Amino acid sequence: MLWVCYRGIREACKEAGDERILFGAVTLVCGLFAYTLFLRKANFYVQPWYFLPLLALVGIIFDSVMPRLEGKYRSVLWGSALAVALVSANDSLQLLNWRLTNIDLLAAKISREADRDDYVIVKNWTYGITFNHYFKGPCGWSTVPPISDHQTARMDLYDDQTRNPNAMSLLLEQLSHTLQSGHKVWIVGRFNGWDQSYDAKRSVSIGWDEMVGGQFNQNVNDFLRRHCKKIQCLNPGTSQNVNFNEQAALFQGQGWQDPQ
Repeated sequence: MLWVCYRGIREACKEAGDERILFGAVTLVCGLFAYTLFLRKANFYVQPWYFLPLLALVGIIFDSVMPRLEGKYRSVLWGSALAVALVSANDSLQLLNWRLTNIDLLAAKISREADRDDYVIVKNWTYGITFNHYFKGPCGWSTVPPISDHQTARMDLYDDQTRNPNAMSLLLEQLSHTLQSGHKVWIVGRFNGWDQSYDAKRSVSIGWDEMVGGQFNQNVNDFLRRHCKKIQCLNPGTSQNVNFNEQAALFQGQGWQDPQ
């Protein structure tokens, strides 16, 4: 197969009288191999936007090679491009109706229903940017862990909190005060500790939330399991039409109980 492709490229170069076709083909093959190797070595969870640099390389090669191809070779290249477009059309149409977040809906619900003395915790901290933009309610709120700036993703502030042994103290005190005074705690995110009335099978996977929030989220989960008398799920956040990176659930906790 590789030999057939090579012979075809060589014939195209001879007909066009231009070796840049061969250069473009070799660059494309080497680029695909090198970028695939890079992604494997990086060992990241692959996101679609990671392929934008590779797409730029393919576009440059296509733009430089296309004017130099003639006859059947140009038809083959255009046919391949059309086939890729048709194959990806269905997925592209689905993505047009894909919500990038559902936190705006949760923030609107809390804004309408929360009292001034309620409190909102947003798990994980990366959701704070979106929640800060949409939340217009009367009560206070905090991410887990507390981050002072929600205009951008302040990883430096998160790193500072990971080195702070008392990072969660004020937040847990606030939750304790809210529950003891008879008010509600709203939980935006995933809560691994709901009551038996909530069907765990319908819940969003907690993997991403726990990976980002780590021990901070576990501290909140443990605190609420010990001290919150009732926790109910208001929105499981299981819609298949939402980007999983910001597909949050909504819980509400109320009532104080001493640990047994």
